[in-house]
Amino acid sequence: MFGSIFRFEVNYHRRQFLFYILCSVFFLLTFLSTTSDNVSIGPTFSNVNINAPIAVISSLATLSILSLFGAVAFVANGVVRDYDLKTAELFLTTNVTKFEYLYGRFFGALLFSFGIYFAGLLGVVAGEFAPWLDQERIGEFSWGAYWFATWAIVLPTLFFMSCIFFCLATITRSMMSTYVAAIAFLMMTFVMGSFTEPETVDLVSKIEPFGLTALAEQTRYWTVFEKNALIPTMEGNFLINRALWLSIGLIFLGVAYRLFPFSVEKVTLGRNGKNKVQADEPAVPDTRVEFSLPQVTREFGLSANLAQYFSQTQLEFRNIVFSAPFIVLMLLGILNVLGSTAGSLDNIFGTPVYPTTGTFVMIINGTLALSLIGVLVYYAGEVMLKERAARFSEIVDSLPYPNWVMMMAKLSGLILVIISMLVVSALAAIGVQLYNGYYELEILVYIQGLLMFYQFPLYFMCVASIFFFVITRSRYITMFLIVLYTVSLIALPQMGFQHHLYRMNKPFMNYSTFTGYTHLIEPFLWYTLYWSLWGLLLMVIIHLFWPRGSEFTFKSSVAVARQRFTGSVGIAAAVVVMSLTATGGFIYYNTTVLNPYMSNLELEEKMANFEKTYKQYQYQRQPGIFSTYVEVDIFPEEREVFLKGHYEMVNDGALPIEELHFTRAPGVSITALEIPNSTLELED
Repeated sequence: MFGSIFRFEVNYHRRQFLFYILCSVFFLLTFLSTTSDNVSIGPTFSNVNINAPIAVISSLATLSILSLFGAVAFVANGVVRDYDLKTAELFLTTNVTKFEYLYGRFFGALLFSFGIYFAGLLGVVAGEFAPWLDQERIGEFSWGAYWFATWAIVLPTLFFMSCIFFCLATITRSMMSTYVAAIAFLMMTFVMGSFTEPETVDLVSKIEPFGLTALAEQTRYWTVFEKNALIPTMEGNFLINRALWLSIGLIFLGVAYRLFPFSVEKVTLGRNGKNKVQADEPAVPDTRVEFSLPQVTREFGLSANLAQYFSQTQLEFRNIVFSAPFIVLMLLGILNVLGSTAGSLDNIFGTPVYPTTGTFVMIINGTLALSLIGVLVYYAGEVMLKERAARFSEIVDSLPYPNWVMMMAKLSGLILVIISMLVVSALAAIGVQLYNGYYELEILVYIQGLLMFYQFPLYFMCVASIFFFVITRSRYITMFLIVLYTVSLIALPQMGFQHHLYRMNKPFMNYSTFTGYTHLIEPFLWYTLYWSLWGLLLMVIIHLFWPRGSEFTFKSSVAVARQRFTGSVGIAAAVVVMSLTATGGFIYYNTTVLNPYMSNLELEEKMANFEKTYKQYQYQRQPGIFSTYVEVDIFPEEREVFLKGHYEMVNDGALPIEELHFTRAPGVSITALEIPNSTLELED
């Protein structure tokens, strides 16, 4: 019977799309953190190989923290699900034993907690072989690093965490209570990590749940060579830490068995320990009351449509933010933000920094991106199929509202979900700032950097996701297209296709303490207008093919689209297309005609040709700079700097110099260059 329950639990979670979403998120997160400097998980190491054993182990160890909420979603669900679905009594009246029922559910769900970790591990492995990585920073592939991280850190951590939260779910019978306990567990861990005094590090390394402090203690004084070659060992405080928490996990697993109410009587028992049997109430005689129906005025104008829109938007938003998958994905993202912001203060390009708002905005946008995309991938199809999944779509579709009400409500719901995650992330970052004694919070920079400048591609992706569903009418094809679209944004520049006219993105918005975002706003607004017009064009198509009713064949959809393509819709589409053409032409003229456009591949080729041509002069004797004098006037508001000065250069060699070589930076013009008794031999 244990095997039957185990297989039942495995088959149940195998059919849940949350598992595949988390696997995709973990794979992409670790793959991008390995292959891109813009995404990071866990601590960063200076001057070590990308695939150094310590870097791999630290990334996978941090992944065990992110896996915590996945463990809650799978393991706690196994014991809470029957109570939520009111099916517990069916199982408790069979001949299954308590051991078989409880531990069959536990180990079946535990298997999927391990599964999402292995998806992340595959992301790290795949990232090591990405062709665009700097091969000089890639060392020898080390299976030992993956093996040590898996058996010594991650699997023990996932096991004892699953035991603890399985026990809590058994006692409380509430997923929300278990999530709250998980957050408290993490906060306790972060508090432990804040103790850096030598006299407390030894104790913390023994009791910190995830083993990161013990790992850092063992590798703290390793040289760069050792970090690139050695693998930690299971000894000292690290061994004590792992043994301690495995023991705690087994104790909680035993407590769950002891406290689990394996009987119908205990399940139906009240909180005060007594059965509450309600006495039969006397029947109430039927009464007849006559009344007049109130006179109501029916309204189908714009005000009624706006009221419908706001009401439906609120409903869409609440349905998402109070669902378990969203809570899991949001907590994963927030946890990553907390770890990245707190862990980055000691090492950004090898230099300690203040927790400034501009720095934190950059970190949040890098670390939260995958969680936001994960939410969008999962809920784009869910939002569109909500009414059909509940089997009352025909009723909703027959109600008197125009298409734009439901279209805009679902789009607004998705955008509000993204905004809510960004707001919570900003609050978490503010907490890190306050904790570190930094009080210049710059709320406006958070609003600009998180909600406006950086996230516009995600807002456009919300429109694209609805467009994908309306055209394909398939949840899974929509999810696949969103993932494919996201990957294309990363892959196209590697192939030389990076112009923002055909690759949805924004100009690089780098915050400056001197000038803020002001000098970058104009190009951002032009690209925002351009891609907003693309979004409007997609919304017109969405309106034409918006599904209402029960017939969804291609032929019927085209017929409905022809009916909806009225004169006003045609005029709106024409205006959008003309505006799009004009805006795109203006951008193309400025970025390609007036100014030279060069892709990364073309730039690399130019640099390679430069090196091939002039490397022969690498050791050519040239004058050395003896002294420098420069006057610098900086005007941040005007974005101008005036330099005035001179070099004093001398020939510090024993022989005369026959040739002088000058290199000027791109964009710099030389108005005059006079060298007495010399002739110009080459200029290119």
